[in-house]
Order: sequence, then C-alpha cells, then structure tokens
Amino acid sequence: MNGGYNKFELEDDVKTPQAHKKGEEMKKVLVNALALGVFFCASINAKAAGYSEVGEYGRPFVYVTEDTEEQIQEEIKLGEMELLAQLVEAEAGNQPFEGKCLVVDVILNRVESPEWPDTIEEVIFQPGQFSVITNGAWDKAAWNMQPSDYAAVETEMELHSNKEVIYFNNCKAVSGDGIPFKVGDHWFNS
Repeated sequence: MNGGYNKFELEDDVKTPQAHKKGEEMKKVLVNALALGVFFCASINAKAAGYSEVGEYGRPFVYVTEDTEEQIQEEIKLGEMELLAQLVEAEAGNQPFEGKCLVVDVILNRVESPEWPDTIEEVIFQPGQFSVITNGAWDKAAWNMQPSDYAAVETEMELHSNKEVIYFNNCKAVSGDGIPFKVGDHWFNS
C-alpha cells in the first residue's frame, strides 16, 4: 500500500498514450458501426415502403408530399366523427341506438342551421350547450367509447335520418317549438 492507495488502482486510472489512442479508435469503430446500422435499417425500411431510387451516399430518396385538399377534408371529417362519437358516449352512452343516432342528428342539424356555429367542433364546444363538456363526463367518455357510439355516428353521417331535432334533454321540458318525443331517457324537440 502506498499512502492508502492500491498501486494497481493508480495504474488503472492513469491512461497511457497508447491506451488513449486505442480508446479513440474504438470510439471511431463504434460510431461507424452505428452509422452503418442506421443506414442499413433505413435501406430496409425504404425498400419495404417501396422506395427504389437511391440518392447521395447510397441513401434512399424520401419524398415529402403535401396533402391534397381531399386528404385534408378527409382528416377533418374523421376528427369530427371522433368528436361526435365521444359526445354520443358522454351524453347517451347508456341509451338505445336510436337515441344515440338522434344525439348525432341534433349536432348535424345545428351545424346546418344559421342560428348555430358552422362546424361540429364549434357546436359541441359552444359554451353552455352540453353540460358533459364541463362536468367531467366528456373526459371519461374518451376512455369508454363503444362500437355503438361509432356506429351511430357513421349511420347518421350517411343517412341523417332526422333533419328536425335541435334540442334534447333528460326532461319533458326540453327547449324547442315542436312536440317533444322521448327515446330512452332523453326528450328531443325541434
């Protein structure tokens, strides 16, 4: 022992120029191996994705295209359908299929009416319209959506079977000018 240190520990901590050079060479080998692995994986992924052209350094070309207006509209529609399904679950998750469809019709009819906002999102989130947005049911519904919620949305997006209902509530004193009618636990009116 030399001053409390093991002689061999001191020698292991001191790097000789040869050890330093060897360590630097190993770093280069590892970096090159990593780069080769990344390139190899990119090549495999490119071939799997159908890219056949090769660019600089043998790397595949990656084409970035802008979405067409049709693709953008499709994405918006899918997003709106998801919002509708979540609202259906929050408002009518325990209701019969017909009641779920009528909830969708209320939203679609409001979008088409000049008295209401112009988009599904704006109608759903219009302040004071749907208590589920603020009482926690909306958030809970996001984790509990059922196939029947999506089916009701798909059915009504295609058929829009009731073009008159604008209001619904869980009591007969529902707003509207028409004659209220009941489906499940909800009352609907135009």
